[in-house]
Amino acid sequence: MIKFRKLAPLFLLVALAGCGEPTIDSSSQEAMKSSMEEMMESLPEEKQKELQASLAQLFLKVGFTAMRNGASEEDINAKIAESISGKTADEIIALSKQQ
Repeated sequence: MIKFRKLAPLFLLVALAGCGEPTIDSSSQEAMKSSMEEMMESLPEEKQKELQASLAQLFLKVGFTAMRNGASEEDINAKIAESISGKTADEIIALSKQQ
């Protein structure tokens, strides 16, 4: 029983790590699509619209910058994925306002 009590906080920490706001998983196109869908479903309608506008703005900025630097389509897609990878909706919205 003592071993369980020592491990209980660790189990709780691991369980709580899975909770929280959804983030973008850009490890593959399918993972990114799935994580974006999950993120959108977790948001109220107004926040969904704000996120969509922010994503469009980021995609344009990152894409045009990469194109000006002579990047290939594959490189542009990688730069876009990198810019939002691991971020929450609020972080993506804030990022679009910074740039």
